[in-house]
Amino acid sequence: MVKRILVLGLGLAMAWGAAGSFGAAPTSAAPAAVQSQWSWQDQGRSVTGSSSTVSHNGNLYVFTRRPDGNLWVNYWHENAWHWQDQGRSITGSPSAVSHNGNLYVFARRPDGNLWVNWYDNAWHWQDQGRTITDSPNALSHNGNLYAFARRPDGNLWVNYWHENAWHWQDQTRTITGSPNAISHNGNLYAFARRPDGNLWVNYWHENAWHWQDQGRSITDSPSTVSHNGNLYVFARRPDGNLWVNWYDNAWKWQDQGRTITGSPSALSHNANLYVFARRPDAKLWVNWYDNAWKWQDQGRTITDSPSTVSHNGNLYAFARRPDTNLWVNYWA
Repeated sequence: MVKRILVLGLGLAMAWGAAGSFGAAPTSAAPAAVQSQWSWQDQGRSVTGSSSTVSHNGNLYVFTRRPDGNLWVNYWHENAWHWQDQGRSITGSPSAVSHNGNLYVFARRPDGNLWVNWYDNAWHWQDQGRTITDSPNALSHNGNLYAFARRPDGNLWVNYWHENAWHWQDQTRTITGSPNAISHNGNLYAFARRPDGNLWVNYWHENAWHWQDQGRSITDSPSTVSHNGNLYVFARRPDGNLWVNWYDNAWKWQDQGRTITGSPSALSHNANLYVFARRPDAKLWVNWYDNAWKWQDQGRTITDSPSTVSHNGNLYAFARRPDTNLWVNYWA
């Protein structure tokens, strides 16, 4: 595993540098074809559930589960979209991360264990050796790689790569659902809903892990983002509305004023803050901040929570639509 991780970045760059190295024929249109407006594009294949999107080495990758149960990747390379079967079945949603020039995808497989799919002149799979009960959340922080997940004891655990070895650590508190982790101002934070219904944060600060109750209940997994030096956590609360819990010298809560269904997806893009979510009309909406908070209907229905990414100056939101295909709503 050590040698594979060290050479992954070089192998990936070489393999993907050849035209047509991977997968099927591209879909018809490119995201950059339309300028300065929102557009929708059908990615041409059906998916089952939410995706994980990552910008890596100048290319855009969307990892998702398809009806055959396998992990697939839909990627943008050399001005075309391609699809590739990653060859193993997964359960739930994957979590992709770019780390030290390499690309990793964490997911739960049918044996219940956490697995990682990574590239080293070819795609490889590795069993991380422990069972998890929900979709993981992976991130890169201070040169190390972390995957947070709920295990059968109900606790939050972290599987991390440090000093050339994988380790597991029990974070000692129970959670419900999937966590959402972020690296912010040199510290590591994992937000999750606990059995009391409240949003909690498990954070690493001054060489120790701490837990803190954020003081309000939420109903689904949160979405976190670092923006302009501040930390923001978006989640659905029991009133059905989207709320934001943010830190600016103190923790604060604000009602964003509209109902949503499921988990939101937040990101920072070109100095503005965006939150995408499905609303009760089943459409994708965006709540964004540009000197004031605004809401906009993106005009199409979706069936699961979206996955968002900022890539090469453009903004993308991927989601499953009622025809079951993966679609992208992009600003370019």
